[in-house]
Amino acid sequence: MEWFIRRNKVLLAGVFMLALVVAACGGDDEETETTTAAAQPAAPTTATPMTAEATAPPSGDTPKRGGIIRGVNESGAFSLDNTFTSQFSTRNVAAHIFETVVTMDDNLAIQPQIADWAVSGDGSTFTFTIREGLTWHDGNPVTSDDIMTCINRWRGTASPASFNGIHFGELASMEKVDDQSFSMSYNRPLVTILNGLSAMAGRVPIMMPKSQCETPHNEDAGTYIGSGPYMLK
Repeated sequence: MEWFIRRNKVLLAGVFMLALVVAACGGDDEETETTTAAAQPAAPTTATPMTAEATAPPSGDTPKRGGIIRGVNESGAFSLDNTFTSQFSTRNVAAHIFETVVTMDDNLAIQPQIADWAVSGDGSTFTFTIREGLTWHDGNPVTSDDIMTCINRWRGTASPASFNGIHFGELASMEKVDDQSFSMSYNRPLVTILNGLSAMAGRVPIMMPKSQCETPHNEDAGTYIGSGPYMLK
């Protein structure tokens, strides 16, 4: 035991002496660096004020059609079919390619997107009319058959106890009025269906041509043709 204590004392003394040597060797450098830094004052920074004239777009400019937008997603999207998958990285891209029947504005008020709507006096029937001249990215017109097929596909994703499951559980019928309009009738007044049709979380009710929406909801549509502001090439 006595030998162990003597050995530790020697080691501690050695470490202490080494620390003093290192401190002595580094002292001059540290002082030199400090002196040099003090002798060279930082260059003044010139800030350019941001004015309304500098940031506002020139008057008379109009939006131009075409061009390419590049962005970085937080993760890779294995599919762009947002009814097939609820992946956020899918939604973030799909939202620019596809549209929903209705949408929400910045104040969370429901607004027309693919279609406008009218509600029956008793609040149980909604008649949707597709906006005039709307086409898919392949040039074909958007029809009520397309939209009804996609709503039925989205309906398949709803579990009975979910928000959408409750709404579809009250759906009495969905009928085509003509090529540009269709109706959805419920067993009771149910205005919150508009919130479901405008959903942008979970499995989103994106609208595509009928041929794509005939794909089962648990399979990727594979071809991504929408009616939104951007198209996939």
